[in-house]
Amino acid sequence: MHERNGAPTAPTSHLTQPDEALRQIRQARTAPLSDREQRTRAGLTWIAQQLATHRTAAPMEDVVLESAIGVYVRTHLRDDRDANATSWDLRETAPAIPAGATRAEYAARLQLHLQGVTG
Repeated sequence: MHERNGAPTAPTSHLTQPDEALRQIRQARTAPLSDREQRTRAGLTWIAQQLATHRTAAPMEDVVLESAIGVYVRTHLRDDRDANATSWDLRETAPAIPAGATRAEYAARLQLHLQGVTG
């Protein structure tokens, strides 16, 4: 660190503030995911694929998401603790269902969420 008037200052960077923010996001995306994060991402990906291929024009509702979460944890996770934690993580991580959205539209929203594009 450099000192200016006796107070330490952060080193200057050649990156603009938006470029630095983008660099930090990219760095965070390349960090290894924990097992729990991997299970959650895999679950959201599986749910998005199911919604994008089955009854795509049907309305998306909370009960559909809950059902998909249940099917995913029962068919993909053997350990009860992992299944319970993943089901809660999926509920917490999944974006809100917009009013009037179809299953296909929500699947697209999940994919964008997984890519970090939208919340």
